[in-house]
Amino acid sequence: MKLLSAAFFSLFGIAFLEYSPESQLGPPDINDLICFFQPLSFGISYVRIEEYLRRLPTGSEKALSAIQVQVTAIVSLIWAISMHYGNGQETIALSFLQEPYSLIALLHTGLLSTALTVYITNVALKEVPASESSVIIGTEPLWAAIFGSLLLSETMSSNEVFGGLLILMGCFIGTQANSVEESK
Repeated sequence: MKLLSAAFFSLFGIAFLEYSPESQLGPPDINDLICFFQPLSFGISYVRIEEYLRRLPTGSEKALSAIQVQVTAIVSLIWAISMHYGNGQETIALSFLQEPYSLIALLHTGLLSTALTVYITNVALKEVPASESSVIIGTEPLWAAIFGSLLLSETMSSNEVFGGLLILMGCFIGTQANSVEESK
């Protein structure tokens, strides 16, 4: 019940943080919806990954990570092609691959930002319960807002601050729920 409360606080905090009327240029749109469901989707995926890692033999983190990266690459390629042809362009220009900086960025995104982080996440999910990881990943919008405020001099509205407090409350409740479960 406490984990459900933690999720409730975190989701409502994300809603306040992601959609603050003071900082919006218009009514909520699909992008706001995606930002709202992103932490929820990650949380659900962590629970599923943890289940698979428990069923698979020890050391299967690399194989599972490889599958996840392949699926990510395929879905990203389908999205990129659909966006390209959806904009009315008939051919795909691959000339950007001749630029060294483009190749470096592509390799960095594929190897470090995707493959390495997926592998580290899978290794961590062997040690940290998915319920804790899910609550922690729910703080991502809060960290984005804090760093936006600190590094880019953005101001947080009272709704965004309230949303951040709700997220922190969700984390507190979630960690208390896990510590109670561990003590049993």
